This record gives sequence, C-alpha cells and structure tokens, in this order.
Amino acid sequence: MAQPPVKLGAVFEHASDSEDELPDPQFMCQICHDIVQIPCQLKCPLKSDCGAPLICLDCVRTYSELSKPPRERKEFIKCLLCSSNIVAGKIANANNTYEVNQQLFPFINAKFDLRASKCRRCNQQCTSQRHLWNHKLKECPESWIPCNHVGTDGYKCRFWGYRKDMDYHKQQEHAKILCPVCNYSIKKKLFRGHILGHQEEQRKRHLNVSDQYNKTKVQFEYAAAQFKKSCDLNEVISKLIAEEEKAES
Repeated sequence: MAQPPVKLGAVFEHASDSEDELPDPQFMCQICHDIVQIPCQLKCPLKSDCGAPLICLDCVRTYSELSKPPRERKEFIKCLLCSSNIVAGKIANANNTYEVNQQLFPFINAKFDLRASKCRRCNQQCTSQRHLWNHKLKECPESWIPCNHVGTDGYKCRFWGYRKDMDYHKQQEHAKILCPVCNYSIKKKLFRGHILGHQEEQRKRHLNVSDQYNKTKVQFEYAAAQFKKSCDLNEVISKLIAEEEKAES
C-alpha cells in the first residue's frame, strides 16, 4: 500500500509563506523551505560539485519515495540540484539514498531552541534533534511504516501504513483464532466465515441423516406392508385347505 501523495514544497501546513519568515538559508530545507528537521543530504555522486543541500528527513523520504513498494517507485532517485542518478528506485533504501548529518544536530538545537524539534506530523514537542529522530523512528503515530510481520513460511507482509493503524492491521490480517471444531488456526477476519462454513456442513449432514431416516422409514413401511400381505395370504390359503379337507371328508 503506497503512502498518500504529498506535494513537494508544501509538505507541512505551517511552512513559511513569506520571504520575511524564511529561516536562515544555511539551515533551510530545500523542499519545504522551513527550518530543516533532522538534516539529511542525498548521496549524490557529484556531491562535491553540487553541494548536496540539506533536506528534512520527512521531505527526503517523500522525495525518494522510500515509503512506497519498490515496484511503484520512479525509475531513478535523482539529485535535487544536478539531477544526477543516485540509485535505482527499486533498490533504494535509507542507506544508499541519503545520510543524516548528525554533526549539525547541536547547531540546530542551539540556534532554534525547541522550534526545530517539534514533530510536524503529530505535533509532539521533542527536546532535541536526536530526540525528534528517535520519536519518528519509534513513536510517531503519523509515521508511514512497513508491517514487520513475518509468517511461519518466511513470507514478509508488504503492507505499509501509519503507525497508529498498524495494531489494527495486525489484528485483522495476522491474528489467528483456534477453531474449536477442526482445531485449525484461522485468521481473525476469516473466522466468522469459517464457523459459518462448519454450520453449513452440519446442516447438510443433518439433512442427509434425515433423508436416510426417511428412506429407511419408507423401506420399513413397505416391508411391513409386504409382510402383512404375506400373512393375509397364508391365512387365506390355510382356510382354503381346511375347506377342501372338510369337503373331502
């Protein structure tokens, strides 16, 4: 599942709109034009020539389409300035696409205090750039993350979604319930249909037993009627024999 499209240059609602509000160019994100948060740089092969501008972590991941499945990404991730190919989209990841410039963390913390450490997705106020980074990696409910479920057969779930929705996804897609009828583990979302299937099978078995009973009952009644006819016939024959013997005497 791909992340909802985000228009670059307007990633965040509070991005500066007037030239007077623009931050120091040295610490300005080249995509959202706001104070850079968790400063990153694309791994451009011509980095020494083009300068590799600073970009927010959220912005660089959106630009690089790293939150999309590999088959849905653009062919190549390109440098913002020189348009050089950085890496093929289908093999792009955080390690070969960009790097976090941790050396700038203390400068941003000192220059902007807490202004640059507030999460722009969930509005959580963090105390530093490193705290904000850890928050995005582990806590932010609005972060777009992959499901980490791996099945017993080694199959890795390909679902992507907001962290706040991941528990619901796992409950619906991966949680299993032991069926008391057949002792198989069934996915929670399929359990109701599975039980209804057992009920349908039981109904069919009941109908089959009823049919067999009705057939047996008909056969029994037919046999009883034939037996009664036989008894009546024997009685008639006995009477005829008795009458003949009486006539002869």
